[in-house]
Amino acid sequence: MSIELILTHPGGAHKDDYLACSLLVAQHGAPIERREPEQGDLDNSAVLVVDVGGEHAPERGNF
Repeated sequence: MSIELILTHPGGAHKDDYLACSLLVAQHGAPIERREPEQGDLDNSAVLVVDVGGEHAPERGNF
């Protein structure tokens, strides 16, 4: 499956966010959005949710 979106938290960015998003953009070329995820984002394996969402489920792309 191709990655459609990389989603991370709004507000100030930290080094871990920058590193994760940079690596994911380099690998997948997907756009980044900075907002709180909705349940549909967490359930969608084409959306990588990074450093937000309170869930670690790699099979669904939630880190």
